[in-house]
Amino acid sequence: MKYIIHTRESAPEGSRATIDNFVKAWGFLPNLGGALAESPPAIELLWAAYGALTQSATLSPAEQQLVSIAISRENRCNYCVAAHSTMAVGTDLSSEVLQAVREGLPLNDPRLEALRSTVTSLVRNRGWLSEEEKANFFQAGFSPAQLLELIGWVSVKTLTNYVNHVAQTPVDPQWEGQRWELAA
Repeated sequence: MKYIIHTRESAPEGSRATIDNFVKAWGFLPNLGGALAESPPAIELLWAAYGALTQSATLSPAEQQLVSIAISRENRCNYCVAAHSTMAVGTDLSSEVLQAVREGLPLNDPRLEALRSTVTSLVRNRGWLSEEEKANFFQAGFSPAQLLELIGWVSVKTLTNYVNHVAQTPVDPQWEGQRWELAA
């Protein structure tokens, strides 16, 4: 079955208010939102989750994008790596750090590396972290609350990554400049 990438006009009535929120905030409806619009509760979940994780965030915008890229890379989501790489360009994340995260390489910055390695381990190990991994995360200056925030990011990115896998969501033209595919 091929998923429809909905527009406001083709989407179920229950998805239209959330579509309007995306368009108002982003200036367009990303293809991911168009795919999720098939299910009014699913698109609303994405909108609410992103709102909670960004509006009340303790992670900086650059850290949020780093986390989103690391999760999406681990889940092999071409769409989300491209989208979040594009968004990262608008933050204070350096191009060197951005490239390393996209390639899954360790970072020279100990704080950012703790963030990258912790979230990668969370995804890879289905939420299980060793005591050493938790200690390294906290020693890098992060709090227990921020570890829970990371788990929130893993949850929302798993939602988007899996939707993109199932729907085979095409990368939006806005993200094309940061297109990504996992190296063989």
